Amino acid sequence: MARGETRFGSQRNRQVLVGTTLQPTRGGEIGMTRETAQILIAGAQAQNSAQYGIIFTACAMNLNWLNGATHGPVWQVTDVRVRYEVAGTDAGAVTLMLVKVPSGTAKAAGVNCLAAGINLKSTPDTNIDAPLNATIGNYQLVDGDSLAVVPTGTLTALVGVQVMVELKRLHG
Repeated sequence: MARGETRFGSQRNRQVLVGTTLQPTRGGEIGMTRETAQILIAGAQAQNSAQYGIIFTACAMNLNWLNGATHGPVWQVTDVRVRYEVAGTDAGAVTLMLVKVPSGTAKAAGVNCLAAGINLKSTPDTNIDAPLNATIGNYQLVDGDSLAVVPTGTLTALVGVQVMVELKRLHG
């Protein structure tokens, strides 16, 4: 192994969005086959729908293109987990959806990756594992596709939302 490498590849630095600030974190490998995308909307900022947005974008260049391979999905969502500190209290539904957003498309017009929106009015401080959509193409990303977190309803009283998405590299 070369200096500075681990058994699983070279470590790299990355940034995680915490509220409106990017925070540096250490993790991941160069040449990796798995990726974790996450967003933390701290405190009462979770009540502001403008705090939610794009959390991952698939690399704009698929290395398979260089050797003439067929274009296709590069990443696939394998797991989505949500946790929040204080539940929403609005009379209507308060949910969160992970959407696949092709380049040039608004978040609101994205494709739902989950079978149903995650209820943000259930038990706080509990990990919620969200089931994926029955259509596999809804959570496979090609070059340039993004993942966004989109809330629905009035986010009254909601506090401290964290969304973690695990992806695996299919090829590229």
